[in-house]
Amino acid sequence: MSEQETYQIGDTVLSPIFGKGVILPAQEEEGYITVRFEGEAGVKHLCLQYAKLQKVEASTSIDTEALTHQDALKALIKDQMEALDECWRTIEAEYGIGPSILDTIEELRERAKELLEEQS
Repeated sequence: MSEQETYQIGDTVLSPIFGKGVILPAQEEEGYITVRFEGEAGVKHLCLQYAKLQKVEASTSIDTEALTHQDALKALIKDQMEALDECWRTIEAEYGIGPSILDTIEELRERAKELLEEQS
C-alpha cells in the first residue's frame, strides 16, 4: 500500500491474509479501516500500516450513501451467527455434549437473530 492510497466505503480490496473484501462504514479511527472479507474471514478492523491492502476496484456500483453503520453491524452479526452455527455442529458431532448446552447456544443464536431484525 502506498502512503497516498485512500479508501472509500464500498471499495473492493485484496488482503494477502484474508483475501478479497469490501470496505465498510465504521467509526472513524485514523489509520484503521473496517473490511468485510469473503468466506470465513468475515469482518475485520485493520490497521492500515500493517494490513498491506491492495485496492482491486473503486466503489462504482455500490451506493455508498446507502451503506450505514447498521450495515456493518448486520454483517458482523451474520458472521457471528455463522460461526456459532459451526460451533454448534462441532459440539454436536464431535463431543456429544448434552442438550442443555445446545439449548443455551440456540437461545444465544435466537437473540442474535432478534438483534439483526431490530436493526432492519
